[in-house]
Amino acid sequence: MKDLFKDKKTERVGLLVATVIFGIIGVAQLWRAFSGVPVAFNGSSVPVWVSLVVGCLALFMSFWMGQILRHNRPII
Repeated sequence: MKDLFKDKKTERVGLLVATVIFGIIGVAQLWRAFSGVPVAFNGSSVPVWVSLVVGCLALFMSFWMGQILRHNRPII
């Protein structure tokens, strides 16, 4: 059976999927932060600054993975 972790195409597809997912999460979190939509988790409200931090981190990770894909650098 072919080792999936050594296949470059599988690695690139995984990075692309992760890039898109982190991008969507980042945009959604920043939208929540700037629109002021209230969010409750386990009975307590989540402060807006948490969404701001999570949104920025998710967008940074999306950008970073996109740069790896664009420049075809090794992951590790």
